[in-house]
Amino acid sequence: MNGWILGLPADKKRKLLLGDTNMSIFIFIKPDKSWHSQTGTVDCIIEETRLRLQRYEDCVKDIYRPLDIEGQVFIDLSRACSDCFGVRAGLTRREVVSLFGEHPAQFMKSPFSASPTDVYTNRSIHVHFDKNDVIEGIEISRPNVFLCFGRNVLGEIAREIAEWIRLEDSSFAEDALGYSISNGRLVLYVPEKGDHPDAMIKTVYISYEDGRV
Repeated sequence: MNGWILGLPADKKRKLLLGDTNMSIFIFIKPDKSWHSQTGTVDCIIEETRLRLQRYEDCVKDIYRPLDIEGQVFIDLSRACSDCFGVRAGLTRREVVSLFGEHPAQFMKSPFSASPTDVYTNRSIHVHFDKNDVIEGIEISRPNVFLCFGRNVLGEIAREIAEWIRLEDSSFAEDALGYSISNGRLVLYVPEKGDHPDAMIKTVYISYEDGRV
């Protein structure tokens, strides 16, 4: 966060550093989901997001219209087009490479793998593909942050995450390797589960099989 602040114009930097502890700003996702925090924190998130989505000019205008034009205290992700979300079901290997802007290393996950797994080392991300080179799943590791129901899970103590996430998702399931939610389409891997009580969630796997997530 501090590194990003250093690159801001002076007026925006002053606003974020001074902050306003009496005000919150919201990220609206859909009617029953939104997230908010103190203005300075969320400003960093939404302004960095704006920069990363610059090539989707029309989409950005729709997302930021409440904040920029209507005088509201939120941005509206429900107005975003699918391209803005980056990795999504149906992407080909070539499209993922273009999206990340770098050429990955590759390895075969197992002798039975239908296609090589792409490794984006600088991003701590593995991308899995089917035999037609269409995305099958993505595996995300630290130091990335992955939010589930508004809370980061990567690098957190697994048993503590399990205690509240089972209350958020009725499809919650547990096995020797970790936990799954969203009807098995999101898996939280805990390789050391059972070895000690403070085992951490090491990776998150998102399945894009069947063209949906």
